[in-house]
Amino acid sequence: MADASRQDFGTPQVVATVATGPGSLDGSGHYQLTAVVSGVVDGLVHTYRFTSAGIDAEGRIEPAHSASDVTTILAFPMNPLKAVGIVVQPDSIGHASSTRERSYVRLVDLVFSQACAPLQTLFDALNSDIRTGNTVDLARFLRIVQHPVTGAGAGDPPIDLAAIRAVTVDLIDRVIELDFGVLGIGGVARGTTGLPRYWANLIQGDGTYDLALDADGQTDFNNGVTPHQTFIQLLGDSNGDGRVDAADTSFDVNGDGMVDATDTYLLNRSKGRQVH
Repeated sequence: MADASRQDFGTPQVVATVATGPGSLDGSGHYQLTAVVSGVVDGLVHTYRFTSAGIDAEGRIEPAHSASDVTTILAFPMNPLKAVGIVVQPDSIGHASSTRERSYVRLVDLVFSQACAPLQTLFDALNSDIRTGNTVDLARFLRIVQHPVTGAGAGDPPIDLAAIRAVTVDLIDRVIELDFGVLGIGGVARGTTGLPRYWANLIQGDGTYDLALDADGQTDFNNGVTPHQTFIQLLGDSNGDGRVDAADTSFDVNGDGMVDATDTYLLNRSKGRQVH
């Protein structure tokens, strides 16, 4: 027995077979199987028709049915979000060299693999806000959840997108750059704060960040098809391996443009921490 699918009256394809015989019948006297069929991922509605055909021991195939056994109409949204990149320079969208360092994260690039209608709609909406000087309403399209270094939990809240100080759009290279400001994600100014308290404040920004993008602006982030990407931030992690250990040596830990005694303290205090 074979199952065949037809997409919008396309050429039927055999998608699965099941052996027949008395031992393969279910309790109702039927043959059953489960098959995984790949749909057309273009955001458009398509019709999928499924029918069965029996093959006897001599190889004779049952005549085609006059109608499909099952018909379903589905649309699978495109998943154009290819990667999230952490870049170095704020004025080099899409072209700055990436960095493995995850101690200080200021710029996050959303890199898209392909152009599509929902993506164009997103870019147009963001560009319109930028050109007119309006506040860019990222909440329509974007959700970023911070999970603690100890691991994700069901109740982990999304971050306040007001932390994003600027948005730059590059439609040619299909990049949206999010700028979290000079202090970076979760960053705090030291001021007159002592080093122990400064370190305790900075590590509040550590963890795994889950970024979900809903290009059509419907804020549906948990529908099973909205693209997700993750990145980490971990104070003292110079090589991006998610832990602070002997491999992490002196560098600009807090992103203030200097390597000094403050960085040495923050790095040493962070030794042994890791993202789970």
